[in-house]
This record gives sequence, structure tokens and C-alpha cells, in this order.
Amino acid sequence: SYDVDLMLKSLHDVTRDFNDSIKDQKLPINDFDGACEGFWRIQRVYKLKSEDIAAGILDGVKYREELKTDEIFALAVGLVKYDSDFAASFFKIALNKSEDDRLSDQVLEKLFEIYANSKKYEEALDILAQRIKIDPENEELVKLQKHFEPKQKEDTENAEVNKSSI
Repeated sequence: SYDVDLMLKSLHDVTRDFNDSIKDQKLPINDFDGACEGFWRIQRVYKLKSEDIAAGILDGVKYREELKTDEIFALAVGLVKYDSDFAASFFKIALNKSEDDRLSDQVLEKLFEIYANSKKYEEALDILAQRIKIDPENEELVKLQKHFEPKQKEDTENAEVNKSSI
């Protein structure tokens, strides 16, 4: 007869040891890029929520511990070229979890790029306001704010004209 409990414990120990041994290994950039692309495809097909993924939950089942803030940030950076909205959702999660001002500023910078490139000027200006609050002496941020304010105003006026013509 077999001791199933002993076998399961051994399997668990081997799995834990393997996971511990690979924990600090970093993927080469092309492997990471491929993983991000695959991850993006899976998310699209199965409509996975960013919040659940970051919490280690898939289809309502907790599979692993929460992703760390820097892991969420790295994933978001890798996803930008595939789906900027999906990447933005991870940047927002990283921003909410971050207790590091330097990382928060990097996240805000990436969010600003996404919003500015997709012509979401109101969101871009909100991000700039947050960055200016962190670094009020940064003249480049103030210049960017002045550059984007007329664009946001123009978008708002165009939206109002479109509504009234309907």
C-alpha cells in the first residue's frame, strides 16, 4: 500500500523547492516580450480582469500570491506595445500599490505617454497634475501642461458641438 499523504507532501516539497530555485531568475528580454504577448492574447480571449490577475486570481480561484508592485509595473511596460488600455490598467494598479515616490513618478510618466499618444488629453492633464504635485519645481512638466491644456479644451468644445448637432 502507498502512503498518499507522504507522496503528496513530497510532491509539494519538490514543487516548493523548484519554485524557490527559479524565483530570482530573470527572463531574457525576448522571452519576456513573448510572455507579455501571450499573456495579452489570453487576457483578450478570456476577458481576465487586471485587478484579479494582479491579485493572483484566475476565474475566481486564487492561484498564487499577489504580484509585487515592481512586477505589475514590468508587466505593464511589456504590454504597452500590444494594448495600451490593458497596460494602463496595470499601471494604475501599480500606482495604487506603490509606496515609492520614484516608482510612482515612473508609473505616472508611462500613463501620461499612453493618454497623450491616444489623445485622451483630459486624462493626460490629470496625470501631469499628479506629477507636478510630486515635483512642483519641474519646469518640463509645467511646459507639457501648458502644451496640452489647449488640446483638451479643443476636444471638449468639439465634443459639445458634436452633441448639439445630433
